[in-house]
Amino acid sequence: MFYRQIAGNRVRISLNSGFSKSPKVLLRVSVVPIIAFGRELTNAVILELADQGTLFLDEVGDIPLEIAPKLLRALQEREFEGLGSTRTKKVNVRLVATTNRDLDKMIEDREFRSDLYYRLNVFPIRVPPLRERPEDIPLLVRYFAQKYERRMEKKIESIPAAALKKLASWHWPGNIRELENFIERAVILTHGALLRFQCLN
Repeated sequence: MFYRQIAGNRVRISLNSGFSKSPKVLLRVSVVPIIAFGRELTNAVILELADQGTLFLDEVGDIPLEIAPKLLRALQEREFEGLGSTRTKKVNVRLVATTNRDLDKMIEDREFRSDLYYRLNVFPIRVPPLRERPEDIPLLVRYFAQKYERRMEKKIESIPAAALKKLASWHWPGNIRELENFIERAVILTHGALLRFQCLN
């Protein structure tokens, strides 16, 4: 995970910061075919929407090489060109970017720009994969179970201890997304107060 605040000198993420109640814009790079910083994207300008707030770039390793210079310019100059305009606009955006890819290897293979990497890599935070922190899995299982029981208007009161033990021993190659999908499927198939898993045998 990388963090950079474009304006100012603060280099920490805080719920009590000046950005905590400001706009938060999430962009999943891997599912957006064309990213245009300073150009139109679904009738909105990304950086303008996130001005005075937070722009979260999910899977920044998937940014196309031809787009990277525009993001780099926005980080360096704190500005972008508005749609249909030659005038530049100043922005104050806190940028949080994540990736599960090996950016060092991508740079060696010329699949990711080194200048963008060094600009982003101001305050790196490494989050270990689930297989390295099995003690977190029961907490995540309960969190996702509560999330989806509310969404599906169900009432799940307990999760079998044996099931939690099995889930904690799994290596989860798809990491948290795989775990979340697994729990969502379990909630869908559960009828009653006990969360049931049909794929743990």
